[in-house]
Amino acid sequence: MNPKKIKKRIILFVIFLPIILTVLPIRFTKNPENINKKREFYIASCISEGTTDGGVWIVLGSNNGMFEDEIYVDFKGKNPKSILSYDITDSETEFIIYGKLTKEDDEEFYTLNSRRWEISNEVKRDDYSCRIPFKHFITVYDLKWLDFLLTDKGYD
Repeated sequence: MNPKKIKKRIILFVIFLPIILTVLPIRFTKNPENINKKREFYIASCISEGTTDGGVWIVLGSNNGMFEDEIYVDFKGKNPKSILSYDITDSETEFIIYGKLTKEDDEEFYTLNSRRWEISNEVKRDDYSCRIPFKHFITVYDLKWLDFLLTDKGYD
């Protein structure tokens, strides 16, 4: 093959790859009503405390329905904040957390031990992001490691 054609193809690939990644879904949202109710899961959200690494997790409901009062929890295990951008996790996006909710007699808060998580219903983002605001899926650009490029607060 001609070296000029190879060079041209490489350049086109490098140009179009970031464009393709902006619209290529890597994870879709789920509707909690469509999940088997026999599986134990909780609907949870993180309330921002004004920092990129802070926040308090609250449980809004479970596989049995929504709770009357929110339950503040200590989060253990697989955490969406370890992967997703803070403009998604700290902006009232609700997550389906598969795991167990426990409380020891001497503890003040419940503990949510997460085995797996999914995004519930719709992805919510803050206004200060340069990401494309897709509602029903996330792309590579929604991951935490690109915060320093695509938001105004993703740096230390």
